[in-house]
Amino acid sequence: MRIPNILYLGLIIAFPSLIAAHYSYGSPAWHSSPQEQIRYTLAAETFILDLKNWTALHSIYTPDAVADFSALGAGVWTGIDEIIANEKKALGAYVGIHQITSCMIDVHDDGTADVTSYYMFNHFGGEGKQPGYVWQAWAKYHDSMVGTEDGYRVKKRSVQVIGGPLEGNFTKVVGG
Repeated sequence: MRIPNILYLGLIIAFPSLIAAHYSYGSPAWHSSPQEQIRYTLAAETFILDLKNWTALHSIYTPDAVADFSALGAGVWTGIDEIIANEKKALGAYVGIHQITSCMIDVHDDGTADVTSYYMFNHFGGEGKQPGYVWQAWAKYHDSMVGTEDGYRVKKRSVQVIGGPLEGNFTKVVGG
């Protein structure tokens, strides 16, 4: 028995919502190491973006953060309000799954940290796109993070594209 393509898409859309329903985006328990707090913050960001919970980005960035997404064609965004507005503009029309894979974390004695992480972006559909449209890219993020009362936050981010983007209609690949 074959599962219809629409069911696959439904699972892709519903999975982040099911997971996020069990977690808040605040800081992990304070008994966690700085490295675990940082991993948690970065992982939470992927769910925040996929669920389009834009105001929750306050739990990821400092108020004066600078995010350089020039490598993705999006420019440099300064301050949390500009970051939120641009994330909403860039991702609002897509169903997305953002995945973080490996992180190298260097925590300093002054409460700051330098973090390098690999990400994969998957965007499905979108305004004016045909059913089955997929856009995918791989990137390396370089983050300067600071410890705050509420956990670690991104103060400065730069993105380097390392693969893709791949895009097209993959309905026939999935549906056979």
